[in-house]
Amino acid sequence: MQLNTLFQLASLAEQHPEQLSATKRLLFMPDFLHCLLTGVDASEFTIASTSQMLDIKTGAWATDILERIGIPTDILPDVLPAGATYGGIADSTLPDALQGIPVIAPGGHDTACAVAAVPAAPGDDWAYLSSGTWSLLGVELSEAVLTPE
Repeated sequence: MQLNTLFQLASLAEQHPEQLSATKRLLFMPDFLHCLLTGVDASEFTIASTSQMLDIKTGAWATDILERIGIPTDILPDVLPAGATYGGIADSTLPDALQGIPVIAPGGHDTACAVAAVPAAPGDDWAYLSSGTWSLLGVELSEAVLTPE
């Protein structure tokens, strides 16, 4: 989809490559908030997956494709699974009592959180319909189905 990060950055690489060259790190909004709290720049998997820049088989950035498009891959942070720890709060503007409290990576994408909240387990006989900006219909599987069908 043209509004996803991949296509926005591809357009930037084509029309204003100097802006990408000046970029230190790409953080999605949830990741940016976690970085403000901890100083750790990382990207949680579910929000990174919305960018269309991940290799679905490895769960890592698809650096070969991104480099061919002209997107510098050194701006991409490590990808953390939901539930991983970013680190402890290390924001000097917050009270001392808060320093060091662990910051856990929640699902950064709202639909991932909505599906995770469904009271069912993978493999059960169920599907979801999530409606927001658009509607998504699906099932939760242990791995992605990547066949032509």
